[in-house]
Amino acid sequence: MNIKLDSIILYAQNTNLLKNFYVENFNLKVIEEDSVWVLMNAGAVNIGLHKIGDQYLEKIETGYQFDNNTKLVFEVDTDIESTRNELLTKK
Repeated sequence: MNIKLDSIILYAQNTNLLKNFYVENFNLKVIEEDSVWVLMNAGAVNIGLHKIGDQYLEKIETGYQFDNNTKLVFEVDTDIESTRNELLTKK
């Protein structure tokens, strides 16, 4: 079983603002983009920016604290169910 980090996804209110920051300051290359999603190549991994859903924006305005705004995406070279089961045995 071979596992590698493929992408880091950050949830954000303004993906365009963050995209511009990463492109202008770190020279990242945009490889996918639409109105709620931007994926940029950062070398060994990709950085994805995902727009926060409207249902969460109201919570932000009221001061709601989220546990995190980050997701890690791994690539595996075996079937995902077998990989999951093997990793669960390694608690």
